[in-house]
Amino acid sequence: MPNFNTSRIPAPESASEFEKIVNAAVQIRWKGTVFQRYGRPGQQQDGVDSYANSGPEVGIAIQCKNTCHTIPLTVVQQEIDKAEKFKHPIKLLYVATSQPNDRNTQDNVWKLSRERESQGKFGVSLLFWEDIISDLAKDIPTLLSFYPILSQNDNDTKVLEELKSILPYNGSIAFVKSHGFCRKIFDDSQLNQLYIFWDRCDDPAFAFQNENLERLKLQLITNIQKLGGIIGQNYTRQLNSHLIERHQLQDHQITELNNELEIAADNLLNNYNRLLSPRT
Repeated sequence: MPNFNTSRIPAPESASEFEKIVNAAVQIRWKGTVFQRYGRPGQQQDGVDSYANSGPEVGIAIQCKNTCHTIPLTVVQQEIDKAEKFKHPIKLLYVATSQPNDRNTQDNVWKLSRERESQGKFGVSLLFWEDIISDLAKDIPTLLSFYPILSQNDNDTKVLEELKSILPYNGSIAFVKSHGFCRKIFDDSQLNQLYIFWDRCDDPAFAFQNENLERLKLQLITNIQKLGGIIGQNYTRQLNSHLIERHQLQDHQITELNNELEIAADNLLNNYNRLLSPRT
């Protein structure tokens, strides 16, 4: 699915705008569940800004904290105390924050949540800005409604530049072009950039809006999987080493294997070149 690189999207300064973004994001996260903003500014909200009142995840409550500081556990506890007075059943309270992920806060909140659930009370969890904006970025029209400054070309340019940074020509791609794996033993670390790129593509935000670019990117992943699969089936890693060694094969089998590797490599290179020069 086409998406934006979320690492460059800032949180809003307005608390009201932050609540709107969070409400939109959670409806994308929990599809089929209807979340409604609870009350309006000036009304007592009992620690709940958005509430799932229908759908499969009914009972999830969201409290929004647009803050320039990391949320301490005391603030989370204060929001829990307020939510205890909420008039409707809560199965899980999420505190949504505009701050980046923080391990210590996560550990403390998870511990607190387990203690509460063991007592039959609703649990509590966190939604950090990375979580919120990643969910929002799964729906381009919704994202653009909050961030109209983002453009398709701007997004695709940034994704392409990151791709070039992760997978430069003079690294693993050059090794693939040289068919350096068509030998009995070779250094598998020469292919690391391919695997790093593959892992990066697991992030739904690392995607092109342009359908042709996204199709080429997905095809490149398929090419990497194909090449890696052939190598994995026919080579064994030496103990405590980056070196991998070809299985014992007869001469005609080696020839067939090398042909298969070269075809897979050439397909990979063709898609890489087309991705960097999509007009071809």
